[in-house]
Amino acid sequence: MSTTEAKQGWFRSHFSLGGPGLSFRDKLVVSLPLQALSLSNVLIHNVYIKVYTDVIGLDAVMVSYVYFIFNIWNMLNDPFIGIFLDKMKYRKHRGKFLYVMRVSVPFMVVMVAMMLFAQADWGQWGMFWWLLVALFIFDTAGTFFSISAGCYQMLIAPTKAERADISVIGGYVSNIVSFFASLIPTLLLVGEGTVDRTFLTTCLLGVVVLNTILYIIPIVLLKDKKELYEVGDSSAIDFNPETLWTDVKSIITMRSFWCTFFYSATSLAPMAVYYNAFLYYMDYVVKAEGWQATVVDTLPMLCVFAVYPLIGSMVKSQGTKMSMAYCIAPYIIGFVILYFADSWLWALVAYIPIMGGKYIHDTAMQVLNQAIIDENEMKTGVRKAGLFSAVRAILNAPFGGIQLIIFTNIIEAYGFKSGGGEQTESAIEGIRIATCGVPILFILVSIIPLVLLPYTQKKELELSAYSESRRHGDVTLEAAEGEPLSPGIATDSAATATAVLDRTSTETADNEQPRHDSTREEDTKLE
Repeated sequence: MSTTEAKQGWFRSHFSLGGPGLSFRDKLVVSLPLQALSLSNVLIHNVYIKVYTDVIGLDAVMVSYVYFIFNIWNMLNDPFIGIFLDKMKYRKHRGKFLYVMRVSVPFMVVMVAMMLFAQADWGQWGMFWWLLVALFIFDTAGTFFSISAGCYQMLIAPTKAERADISVIGGYVSNIVSFFASLIPTLLLVGEGTVDRTFLTTCLLGVVVLNTILYIIPIVLLKDKKELYEVGDSSAIDFNPETLWTDVKSIITMRSFWCTFFYSATSLAPMAVYYNAFLYYMDYVVKAEGWQATVVDTLPMLCVFAVYPLIGSMVKSQGTKMSMAYCIAPYIIGFVILYFADSWLWALVAYIPIMGGKYIHDTAMQVLNQAIIDENEMKTGVRKAGLFSAVRAILNAPFGGIQLIIFTNIIEAYGFKSGGGEQTESAIEGIRIATCGVPILFILVSIIPLVLLPYTQKKELELSAYSESRRHGDVTLEAAEGEPLSPGIATDSAATATAVLDRTSTETADNEQPRHDSTREEDTKLE
């Protein structure tokens, strides 16, 4: 083999996002629902915060309490919705998860638009309740949508390789559309001068239209196949306190579940308010012009885009645990540089390693969360993706609300004044600490649960092969000796790791994927 051919082979191996399994087009369409929701969340949880504090005039602390109450509601409704979706039966002319996604979208897009029309003359409490009610409705519909979209994605893309590729493709989509969402506030809300409220609202409504299109494309093109629900679907199990506790217990007794929970609750948790912190930092600390902030926001992601498929390849070949370990150093280095940045150029330098670390983490984390659900199905014979979402929501909600409270209370404690205008040196130092110091502290703490995570590359390949066998029947499985089955599941349909070892033992660190036959290729077509 010539050097040129070897280079071409390496490039195809590490940069290809097509087969085996789903085609590139299929992976793109499958990735869109969660990326559409991501764009909605960028608007609601990042852009709208600065709009409400700097343009509409809602006090920053009032905004933080709106989102804290919202997260409590999210914590309360997620368990019921997750369990309901698990127990919901597939219907011939409606399907299951895809039907729920289609019903949820109209409520979501209307609420995203409605939030833009709060008026300053309503007073602080009038604006508070307007934002809170809209968030409540959006979150309820959004929870139905997000759990359904996540469950559907894991069914239609059962292998680790497919899921890593979908994560990378989704990352491209998310950042392209989020660029347009963030471009408007970056240009209009950062820098000197005031902004015309009507013009800003019109521009943001344009982003809402784009968001709506991203929702419509997948819910029209995707198909809900009965075959996806024939093995291991939780709707086959009677719902009562005994079966519910058995299923919950099977989750909360998993070491991998708790390690992942504590890692995600620390690691990059402060990035939940990333764009909000970015806008404050560029506006008040480095005093950037709108176009300068746009360059800082855009160029680091272009750098990540250039090597993004390599990140997916690393997750597939090195495993999720090692990949998440690799993200720590560049992430910390970037925030140290940002803390001392005194110009937009230094901020630009800082955000390159920050974004690199973030997207290594995000790609690996998405694959890891799905692998844990596969592990539980392997042990119990039942797929409980909705219940996993419910348990995680209960545990994560307080942590999610705390991030915005930490940020806003730190800057308030250092003397930040809402409404724009010049800030004191003390307030600027508060923004530096909230933006840079907090993320460094959190990711250092996350090293402990990451070390304790009981996953290796071999284990992940076993789970990937098992998941594929459950969705497409490539492997005959037998019950694992000594593993408790969920009530009502027959022994001959339960999971076991040993039945798939023959398949995964030939996998190597060179990113080779499980074998796919022609029948598998035909079955995974979405249309």
